[in-house]
Amino acid sequence: MLAGGTLLEQAHRAFSDRQVDFMAVQLAGRVIGLCARGQIGFIMGARFGFALNSQRPVETVLVANPLIITAGTPMREVLDQAMARQGEEFYEDVVLVDGDWKLLGLIRVESLAQLQSRLVAEQVEELRRQHDILRQQNLELFRASHAMRQSQGLYLGLFEGHTLGVALLDVQGGIHEHNRRLGEMLGLSEKSAGPISLAACVVEKDRAAFLKLLDAHSRGISVPPHAGIQPQYSNARRAVVPLLHRLD
Repeated sequence: MLAGGTLLEQAHRAFSDRQVDFMAVQLAGRVIGLCARGQIGFIMGARFGFALNSQRPVETVLVANPLIITAGTPMREVLDQAMARQGEEFYEDVVLVDGDWKLLGLIRVESLAQLQSRLVAEQVEELRRQHDILRQQNLELFRASHAMRQSQGLYLGLFEGHTLGVALLDVQGGIHEHNRRLGEMLGLSEKSAGPISLAACVVEKDRAAFLKLLDAHSRGISVPPHAGIQPQYSNARRAVVPLLHRLD
């Protein structure tokens, strides 16, 4: 650190003794700027430079735009500001001050560059880790999807190839899906228009019991045997009765 009013001759000597590239300048306990070894060396080393400039105060050769950061500033913000500098300013140390602008120290730009590199490496590693997690999740999703397709294929194969008439019913006895065998038994066509009701295949006096049976099964309630429920049409007998057996 150099005090305000320090002569360039003294500043030149201080830089030679300390082997540093930058020193902060304070006046009345507050930082007023940053002084660079290279700039003082250039001024003092010019022809007649020492004779002409040695008695000038150090305030006359402060760097143009020093980066002065107050304590408590997030390190990411410090890095962003320091790394965004252009030209010679990029190589200047960062001045750290407290709330009263008293000097706390200088942060070397080399240290900031190393920190930046480490943070970038950590971010790259985190991205790689997330990529690995995403790849594993995608693999698991593919496996689950493949297993589901296989299961669906097996189900459809068993559903369509079953020797008995099989259907998916709602609680009103409406047929949502049926296999080919049930269609043959009931004389159903794939081009049949409108909803198809299996309840219509049960004689009217037993229809309420049939619907009650479907409702009970939909709610997981145990019900008495279905003895006595009869199909209304002769060609429906072989279809309805096996279905009722399966509901039990």
